[in-house]
Amino acid sequence: MLRRPARSRQAGQFVGWAVVVLGVWMIFRGWGGIFIPLTGGFLIINAKAEQMAVAAEARLDGITVDDVTWYGVAGRRPTPTPRPCSASGAGWVCLASSPCRTARAS
Repeated sequence: MLRRPARSRQAGQFVGWAVVVLGVWMIFRGWGGIFIPLTGGFLIINAKAEQMAVAAEARLDGITVDDVTWYGVAGRRPTPTPRPCSASGAGWVCLASSPCRTARAS
């Protein structure tokens, strides 16, 4: 499963290092500036970040939010039941946990 991301990471790092080497060579020849090696460094960093993201995703595969929370912090609460709202006769419904309010005119 992790073979393709590993190969893409290796390819990204290879291309990044090739761009760095090419950029440094161009600087010594007087043909370029610092931005080409910086672009290669950017490619190397992103290849490493992608490797870390794939590893984190593999470790978290199959884990749900319910597995990592505990009761009291993110426990399941009962669904509030709707009730008729007496504040407006237009057939509005209010939840049992919230007070009925009429719509304010803006």
